[in-house]
Amino acid sequence: MLIKVFTTKNYKYLLFSLLAGLLFLLVNFGFYYRNYQLTTNLLGVDEKEYGTYSNEKMSAKLLLSSVLKNTGNHIGVFHLKPLSEFTASTIIKWHKMLGVNINDPANNYYKDKYDTLYNPAHEDAAPNFIHFILITASIMLIVVQTFKRKIPLQVKLLVFTIIFQGLFFCFYLKYQPFHTRLQTAMFLLAVPLICYAVTLLSNHFKKLFYWTTPFIFVYALMIVQGNLNHPLNAEISKSRSEKYFMAKPWLHDEYAGISQKINTLKYTNVGLTLGDGDNDFEYALFTNCYSQPINPVYIEVNNYTQKAHHFTSNVDCIVSTAANKPFIDYQGKRFYNQNAGNKLIYLYR
Repeated sequence: MLIKVFTTKNYKYLLFSLLAGLLFLLVNFGFYYRNYQLTTNLLGVDEKEYGTYSNEKMSAKLLLSSVLKNTGNHIGVFHLKPLSEFTASTIIKWHKMLGVNINDPANNYYKDKYDTLYNPAHEDAAPNFIHFILITASIMLIVVQTFKRKIPLQVKLLVFTIIFQGLFFCFYLKYQPFHTRLQTAMFLLAVPLICYAVTLLSNHFKKLFYWTTPFIFVYALMIVQGNLNHPLNAEISKSRSEKYFMAKPWLHDEYAGISQKINTLKYTNVGLTLGDGDNDFEYALFTNCYSQPINPVYIEVNNYTQKAHHFTSNVDCIVSTAANKPFIDYQGKRFYNQNAGNKLIYLYR
């Protein structure tokens, strides 16, 4: 876009871009205003939370470490676990050679330890192995071809943008095992680059690529159909709530029981106090809020969001995954535990 503006001197293209940016700001103005009220930050990140995401220290070795760890997240193939395990062990050995602690909390989010996770069908951690190979091969091919032919400036800028994005991502953000989902935008940006690289191939390699493409689509379909959290092959007979807990079916009965109780008693303001585990799903309690208004009210909040006024609302009951105790006192009223025999979630009223 910018290249076209400066070469043609037709600034109406720039006007369209500015209007698109202005429209984006207008649509999201309410969110930015709320964020600024709570944290004095438009993005809604306070100083404490900010430090949990960005690298606390950086050097050439640590940047290489971050690149290796993020690359390792993408080395994995469906039904080929040994490849992922080999990648993990190799990257760990390289870190020992570099003299870098692969699990340094200063460079790993929330003290996460390096792990390839081998969850090729997990929507948060699925590796983009084939896509990663195609991007790497495309960039290498284009770089080689720059010495043999004239490569359009747009293509060179795209290559630079993708490489810069990847390096800046590794430089700025701490490592997470779930980084593959955050790198989706960069992978999508590389699709035109792959398409251009194919045009540089000889006819023999083009035919090979075309014959390989259907297998790539079939592999992608296998990943989508076997999605660990939301598989497409879920049984039609299963209820909506059962499908929601497809990856963790042992949670369904407790959540469904409490949700049904809330609906039966027609509670409107539901107090929530949730733990820090992986099994806290408030959404499952409010799936019917369109037909019956239900207002979640977070209580016992100890972070910056406690400044929001809705934490002081009266509640009809309290749902907790943080504590299993006989009762909870809130705003001068005592709520008694109705599900002390549960293992995860409890209703107090």
